[in-house]
Amino acid sequence: MNGATWLLTAALVAQANVASGAGDAAFARGDFDAAFRAYSAAVAASPRDFDALLGLGTMDLYRGDLAQAHLYLTEALQVNPSDAVAQRRLHALRALEGPPGDFDVSMSAREVDVPFV
Repeated sequence: MNGATWLLTAALVAQANVASGAGDAAFARGDFDAAFRAYSAAVAASPRDFDALLGLGTMDLYRGDLAQAHLYLTEALQVNPSDAVAQRRLHALRALEGPPGDFDVSMSAREVDVPFV
């Protein structure tokens, strides 16, 4: 890698790290629009930014966009397969995506006559 390429790469990584940090700070204070913009900027600058991918996956998980959350969390784990937080979130996501349970609701004969309020 020549000097110019190295400098450009280092600058993009630094920019992504700043954006990821801004995303984490915005997320922590509840400013989810700012967090989304910061994480998106970080991924645009460095597509393998683990923290930004994890942040976007977490946001999508909370918003209920399971397909997008799965994409971001899977990409984050490709970057850092041993991260316990990303593993737990993907596990939780898979539980949400799974087939609905086969539930058997039973009531005693006495409970059937109780009106719902």
